[in-house]
Amino acid sequence: MLQARPALAHRAIDLNIRLFEWDRALEIAAENGDSYVDVVLFHRRRYMEACGEREDVAAFQKYAAEAERSGLDDEAVAVIEAGWIEEEARQHGGRSVSPMQGRDESERHSGK
Repeated sequence: MLQARPALAHRAIDLNIRLFEWDRALEIAAENGDSYVDVVLFHRRRYMEACGEREDVAAFQKYAAEAERSGLDDEAVAVIEAGWIEEEARQHGGRSVSPMQGRDESERHSGK
């Protein structure tokens, strides 16, 4: 389904992050491009820091080591996610139907 509707990738990633389905979020992100992977890695890193844990999943370690992906900050992620929302709005005649819109920053990054 996601190959047929690539604009829905950010929604699927967001849903899987909210459900703590990190492997699936990363899988979808990897199929859709580096900016998606960057965002998943950012949220995963924030989650692991909040739990006081170190990353031990090989796939996340691999992607984080491949590039400067672990260096994203809140502002950079917000810009990327806003771009996804704008793209979706263009595809839906100017109105956004994204579940990401309207969430405040604390909810977006706390894993809720």
